[in-house]
Amino acid sequence: MKGTFLNFFECKLDNNIIEVYSIDYIDKKNLEELREKYPDIFFYRFEGDKIYYWKKRNDSDIPIDLKGICVHLSLDDYPQIFRVILTNSIAELFKNNGALIHKNRYSSTFEIESNNNVTKTIEGLEVKKLLLLDSYYSKENKMIGITLSFKTKNIFRWTSEELSQHGIDIQDLSKDNENVFCNKKALTRFLECTNNTEKYKRIICEINSFDEQYKTIIKTYSYIKNHLSEIFISDNIHISSISLNNLPYRNNAFNMENLQTPNHYYYSDKTQKGKYYNDALKELKPYTFELFSTKKIKCAVICPKKYEGTEEVFSVKLKRKLKEVFYVDVEFNKYYIDNINIEDYKNSVYENIINKIEKPDIVIIILEEKQKKLNVKQSPYYYSKAKLIGQGIPSQEILIERIKDINDFILNNISLNIYAKIGGTAWTIEKIEREKQEFIIGISSCYDRFQNKIFGVSQIFEYNGNYIVTDCTPLTNMKDYEEAFERYLESTLRNELFRGNQNKKEFRLIFHINKAPSNKYEIKAINNVLNKFKGYNISYAIVHLNYNHNFRVFNNEGKENNRKGLYINIDENKTLLTLSDKSINPLLIDVDNRSTFKDKDYITKQIYWFCHLSFRSFIPSKRTVTMQYPYLISKLTNEIKQIDGWDYELLKGIGDKLWFL
Repeated sequence: MKGTFLNFFECKLDNNIIEVYSIDYIDKKNLEELREKYPDIFFYRFEGDKIYYWKKRNDSDIPIDLKGICVHLSLDDYPQIFRVILTNSIAELFKNNGALIHKNRYSSTFEIESNNNVTKTIEGLEVKKLLLLDSYYSKENKMIGITLSFKTKNIFRWTSEELSQHGIDIQDLSKDNENVFCNKKALTRFLECTNNTEKYKRIICEINSFDEQYKTIIKTYSYIKNHLSEIFISDNIHISSISLNNLPYRNNAFNMENLQTPNHYYYSDKTQKGKYYNDALKELKPYTFELFSTKKIKCAVICPKKYEGTEEVFSVKLKRKLKEVFYVDVEFNKYYIDNINIEDYKNSVYENIINKIEKPDIVIIILEEKQKKLNVKQSPYYYSKAKLIGQGIPSQEILIERIKDINDFILNNISLNIYAKIGGTAWTIEKIEREKQEFIIGISSCYDRFQNKIFGVSQIFEYNGNYIVTDCTPLTNMKDYEEAFERYLESTLRNELFRGNQNKKEFRLIFHINKAPSNKYEIKAINNVLNKFKGYNISYAIVHLNYNHNFRVFNNEGKENNRKGLYINIDENKTLLTLSDKSINPLLIDVDNRSTFKDKDYITKQIYWFCHLSFRSFIPSKRTVTMQYPYLISKLTNEIKQIDGWDYELLKGIGDKLWFL
C-alpha cells in the first residue's frame, strides 16, 4: 500500500460493555498465589486497591470460591481493562500454537519469540526475531486496536567455559552460573574475537531493513485476521473485524501533517533559507560573533609524539575552519607526550596546563580508539576531562583514527563542538514573540554501572532556544530525586527566571521528561514550588517524551525513508513525531492531563524546533536538546565521578559552557 502506514490495527468489538469480576487487592503475595492456584483465570490489579479477573479460555469456569463481584465495564470508562484483555487474548492465540511468550515487566508489551535462528553461520551465537504485541485505545477517535512490531534477541549458545576456551575474556561480563548474558558489551567482544563483526552487521542490517520489518508485521496481521475465531475475549464480546489502513483513518482519525523546519538566526538576527547551515553560518556570521571578534582563543593540544605529523595537518585544517566559518582566531600550544599511557597524559595535564598561570580556553586531547574503551580510572579520556573540568577548562577529545580519515563534514562538526564549548552560540531559532515569558526545562536519566537509574537536570532554555546558565543538578538517584528537583526548580525561579523580569507576572514552564510523571515526584515538586510564588501567574505543561513504545511508521511499505517532521495526532493529548528519516520509531509525545497548559500542537512543534538547536552536529538531532543535553550531563558526570578527587561542585566553574558535548 502506497502512503504512510502506522502499525495500528483497529479491532472492532461487537460489544463495548464487558462482564468481569472484582475482588479487593490484599498484597503482592496474595496476587501471586491466586495466579498460581487458578492458571485458567487472568488476574489484573487495577488502580491499587482492586483486582479484576476473567476467563482466559471459553471452556474455563469462574471459580465460585473466589466470591468476587460481577461488574460490567464500558470501553470508554475502562479502556485500560479492555486493552489488557485484548492483548492477553491475542497472546494466548500464539501461545496455544506453540510460541514462547514473555510479558515485559515495565510495560504492557508482549514479546513473542520465533523458533528460527537467523544467524546459523555464526557458531556460538543465536539471533531470534521477537514479535512485539501491544494495544492502544484512542479516546478522541473512539478506536481500540493492537500495535505490532519486532526486534531481535541475541543469545550465546556457548557456555561461559566455551567462551573462555575460544579466547573471549568474560571476567567483567554479566553472567549466571553457566551462561554469559548477551548484552551489547559481551556481543561486541564476542564478534571481535571470532572475526564475525561484519558478517553480523550484514545479517542484522538485512532483517532490520524497513521493508523486511513491514513484511513481517503485515504477515503477522494476516495470521491474526485468519484466526479471529480462535481468539477468546469474553462470553459476551468477540472481535468482529481487524483492519489495516494507511493514514489518515476513517473520519480523519490519526490525521497527520508535515511540520516546517524553523528559521535559523545568526549575527544581528539575520536569517537565510535554502543553504546548508555551515554555509549560512559562514556568510552571515555566528549569533555571538562579537563575543570573539577581538579575542584570540588559546587552545592547548596534547598528542602522542608518534602522531605529530598527522596532528599538524589536522591543526592547520581546524584553524582554517574555525576562522572561515566561525570567525574565531585560534592560537595553538602543542604538548607532545612520549607514550600513550595514562601517566603521560596526567603529567601533561598537570605540568603544561593546570599548573600554568595562563590557562587555555580549551584543550584538545588526541587519543587512540582503544584508550577510550578502557576502564574509567585507566582512561586518559575520562581522567583528562575530569581534571580539566575542575579547573573550568572544557576539552575536546578526538581519536587519531578519526583525524587520519577526516573529511569536511567531520571537521565542521568538531569546529561546531569547540565553538559551543568556549561559550559561543552558532545560531538560535524562531523569533516569534510570546505574550508570556516561557522557559523549557529538560529532565533525563541514565544508568550507572550498577544499573541504578540516575537523573540529570538540564539548564533551562528560553522559547527561542537561548541557553540559560543556572546552577545545574547534574545527578541524583531516585530516592533523592523529588527533593533535588524541587530545590533546583525553586532556585532557578528565584535566581534566574525573574531576574530582569520583575514587571512580568505571567510565566509558562514546559517540562520535558523521559519518564511518566507522577504525583509522588514531579507533580508534588512543581506544586510545592509554585505555591511559593503565588504573586505570579505561572502555567505549566509536563510532557513525557518517549521512544520506548510499540508504534512504528513506514513510508510506502518501508521502501522509502520517512519524512522528518511528520506529526501524527493519535489522541487528545498524544502525538507521534518523526525526527529522523532513517528511523521508523517516532517520538511519542504525551502531554500530562494534570498540566495547566495543554496545547499539544504548540508543544509538538516546539519539540521539533528544539531538535535544530543541538551543537553536536550541523545535522538536526533526533532528540530535542532538552532531552539530549541532560542525558549527556548525567552520563558523563556519572562516569567521571569515579576519578579520584572529583566532585560535583567542580562543575560550577564551567557551567556557562556546553562542556558535555
